[in-house]
Amino acid sequence: MNAPNTYSFGRKLQWLVRREWWEHRGSFFWGPLIAAIISLVMFFLMLSISQVMLWQANPNAINIRFGPESFQSLMSGKSASESLEIYQSIINFMTLSAATWPMIIFGVAVFFYLLSSLYDERRDRSILLWKSLPLSDTQTVLSKYISAMIVAPLSAIAISLAAMLVMGIIISLFVLINGGDPLLVYWQHLAPGKLLATLLGWLPIYILWALPTVGWLMLCSAWARSVPFIWAILLPLLSGITVSMFSLLGYSSGWFWQHIVLRLLTSAWPGSHLLSYLGDENQLAPLLSTQDDPSLLLYADGIWAGTPLLTRPELWIGAVAGIAMIVLATLLRRWRAEA
Repeated sequence: MNAPNTYSFGRKLQWLVRREWWEHRGSFFWGPLIAAIISLVMFFLMLSISQVMLWQANPNAINIRFGPESFQSLMSGKSASESLEIYQSIINFMTLSAATWPMIIFGVAVFFYLLSSLYDERRDRSILLWKSLPLSDTQTVLSKYISAMIVAPLSAIAISLAAMLVMGIIISLFVLINGGDPLLVYWQHLAPGKLLATLLGWLPIYILWALPTVGWLMLCSAWARSVPFIWAILLPLLSGITVSMFSLLGYSSGWFWQHIVLRLLTSAWPGSHLLSYLGDENQLAPLLSTQDDPSLLLYADGIWAGTPLLTRPELWIGAVAGIAMIVLATLLRRWRAEA
């Protein structure tokens, strides 16, 4: 029986991804985690201040009636089932908000990670060491892509799930202090499966949608001899301004800004695919309909997941352009050894 090939392509790629995690876990893990902790502390302080104000306003009436029944009394003209659905939506949306700051910091971390991914190794000349090892440029660049588009978002999602659990505990304490039953008021109305689907459902489309920004940032990182941040930002902006100058002659520049400039600069940010609904009333209709039914925005088949984009040409055209730029970045890494 033949021994497994320790030096296979997949094995090398696995170790390269681990190396990226070890070197960048500060931005991939600790950044979103610290953001989650700060947001939870702020949420706890906000509830604490509200509790103190409540006690000061009516110290003799500590017990407050919680739950969908009391919520229904505030929703005049709504049936019991409609009030229950709205109440459950509020509970789930409030819990999901705990993921906001970890996801924002994740977007910032990925942007700057990609921008420095191929530049820093030339600046500190560590590329000479890695090129002396039996590792291909394709493996190295692919490991950085996997780290940014799979490892980093999964880390942010795990932190977001933990933050949502802690927020639930904080809300439960607030309910208990005021004489309510957290199980009846909060936990039985929570939809953990749907919340998990919301956090994971956007990832497949995100991997495709983010390709233009990933490719552009890695290309600038491989090409720029200095300050890749300036090149990555200025070139799209200056091209957009140049095109806008032709609007004085009757040409519209909106399409160029939305499909070129914004796709190059913002596609790697969570939720940036919602920008594809701008500028077209037919495309905005599904997003506007969430005012009456917020569940259309979330969950695995919702607008946040981005499944409607699978039928949109800009998703696939952008993905092809992003792959082409990643290939070009790989070739540039092969030719250039130092900044």
